[in-house]
Amino acid sequence: MRRPLRLYPTAWRLAREAATDHEIGGAPVSKGDHVLIGIHAIHRSGAVWDKPLDFHPSRWEKLTDDQRRAYLPFGKGEEMCPANGFALKALEHLGSLILRGYRGNVRVRKWKPHARTLLAPPAGWTRLTKSS
Repeated sequence: MRRPLRLYPTAWRLAREAATDHEIGGAPVSKGDHVLIGIHAIHRSGAVWDKPLDFHPSRWEKLTDDQRRAYLPFGKGEEMCPANGFALKALEHLGSLILRGYRGNVRVRKWKPHARTLLAPPAGWTRLTKSS
């Protein structure tokens, strides 16, 4: 189940309060500042993931340290979604019940990244067809 959550995470962004003064990508962040983390953008970053927009289940066989740190579908730390273990099992079970006997096709429209990717999911469509 973790494979689709990289491309389609449950949270599109996280908001955190900086615990210390530091820098992010050369920008100064002061203790107490609110920082938005674009999960959707991190999960699709070419700096972290080889062929980031492709669905390759085999990539999970050997993750790098950067990939482990960047994979945040339910957040991390004290503010992690408390239902993440249950949610994964429930999604797997529900998905198998709903999709039994169907084939799926997902298409995401591609556009250049902009600020909206932090606030909303990408546009696209999903089509299910009955298996014969």
